[in-house]
Amino acid sequence: MPQLVPAAALVVFWSSGFMGARLGTEYAPADTLLAWRYLAAAAVLAVAWATGIRPSRAAWRRQGVLGLLCQVGYLGGTVTGIGLGVAAGTAALIAAAQPLVVAALAGPVLGEVVDRRQWWALGGGLLGVGLVVGGDLGADPVPWWTYLLPLAGMLALSVGTVLGRRWQSAEGVLESLTLQTLVAAVAFVAAAAGRSTLSPPDASGFWWSVGWVICLSSFGGYGAYLLVLQRQRRHHGQYLAVPHAAHHHGVGLPHVRRPRHRARPARPRRLRGRGGGGASRSGPRAGQEPMLTPVRQRSTQS
Repeated sequence: MPQLVPAAALVVFWSSGFMGARLGTEYAPADTLLAWRYLAAAAVLAVAWATGIRPSRAAWRRQGVLGLLCQVGYLGGTVTGIGLGVAAGTAALIAAAQPLVVAALAGPVLGEVVDRRQWWALGGGLLGVGLVVGGDLGADPVPWWTYLLPLAGMLALSVGTVLGRRWQSAEGVLESLTLQTLVAAVAFVAAAAGRSTLSPPDASGFWWSVGWVICLSSFGGYGAYLLVLQRQRRHHGQYLAVPHAAHHHGVGLPHVRRPRHRARPARPRRLRGRGGGGASRSGPRAGQEPMLTPVRQRSTQS
């Protein structure tokens, strides 16, 4: 039973990252959301230094590489893709192919053997991912290349997972989470500052989203992920996070294809009048002022 608790936490908390990304990118670009998420998370985890954590240089190197792959690479691609219009449920399905990639790399890199039953299970999961993503490519107005962003993030997470298992680092969950979060915070803040998107929006919903992804995703999801990797050799339970995320994506929250911060205000339609009268094309009634009719924006919801 104790071993099932981290796996169950991984299923629930890992799904929260996709929903939090979709909520947060309604108010700000992905790099703004990630920068403030990791700034706040790093500030909280900095308290760990007071508990006596003193990492060595080797620990900094290992966890720095893993942080760049598993957090900067994975979240940078996934959250940016969601911010550009990729459905949160689709991003979750793409991420669910990660165990298959890890299993494929485990043989040549780690010398592990994956039996036929596991290959069948993982192959079925990959087939389901391909069917859903292929359907989205034909039905959604999102450019096809945006789907490459969560795919690249999934591959970065897979490589980081294999490296972490190969190195078998002695750092605990708290130390690994702290070091990786600090490295990711520097990377995301630098990226947002370079694009002049570091300033947060004046919206309470943005800070609600930041709190969501810090507590549920950074501490809950990734913390459970590190704990599961320490206790188990493989983590196929991540597939269970897909229907959980897809349920909330399709039922619990409204589906938004384009972030609000990218929407442009409507411009008034030009009025056509005769003889300088300034009347609209349909013509106002006598004694009424001409009304400016805004152009109806094209719907971005699916």
